Amino acid sequence: MRHVAAMMTGTVDIIDKGSEFEKAKALLEAKYQQYNELFPIEEGESVIICFKPTKAVTWDYVAGELRVSLTPPFRHVPIGWDSSSWCQ
Repeated sequence: MRHVAAMMTGTVDIIDKGSEFEKAKALLEAKYQQYNELFPIEEGESVIICFKPTKAVTWDYVAGELRVSLTPPFRHVPIGWDSSSWCQ
């Protein structure tokens, strides 16, 4: 078993209403279709958290490696998922 870890720091925006909420909701429901039935996202009952990373630290205990990244991009964004369009 390989022991690796990651930690990210940054800021968050809480999206709880309006057109930004609806756009984010549509993107989440398109990507994670189980949300529609299991965990419906509803304005007034749910919030969407937009995380904007500013620093990433990863380490590998076995290899003894430590990496620090202070500037984006340091995250993987799945195909078709463009958080920059609603997570400003």
